[in-house]
Amino acid sequence: MDDIVIRELEPGDGKVLADYFRLLSEETRGFFPGYPFTDEESLRIAKEESGHSDFKRYLAISGTDGDGGGKPRAVGTVWFWSWNRAIPWLGISIADDYQGRGLGKRMMKHAIAQARESDKGGILLTTHRDNFRGRALYARCGFEEIGHDDRGEILMLLSY
Repeated sequence: MDDIVIRELEPGDGKVLADYFRLLSEETRGFFPGYPFTDEESLRIAKEESGHSDFKRYLAISGTDGDGGGKPRAVGTVWFWSWNRAIPWLGISIADDYQGRGLGKRMMKHAIAQARESDKGGILLTTHRDNFRGRALYARCGFEEIGHDDRGEILMLLSY
């Protein structure tokens, strides 16, 4: 885990993001209903939303692809929407082979620090009711369940 760097998404990261999306299992994708995990969406996000004032997007990049080849790859994402508001929305995903290894906690700490440094009043997120590991992580990070959204997902808030 020491070889992982969390950095902002860059305009040239479309292929890195597409490769990451391709490796996500159906179970992991199921926690993001309706999200288009396509190459086109990856390229659009990297090109159009990098540097956009209403988005903050970060990638966790591992220095190796896990097979000893040494090729860097994305192993997680943490994204903010509505960054221009006092309380932005957060989304996080972790590569299946990195789940349960502490990367989610590290990325959440990074995201929370970014929000605090930018004087945000808190962070909102939604999570699938069956995302038990994610819900436990969010609770450990100080998020509280405050209701449900119109899709039935659990709405959580971290305020500080």
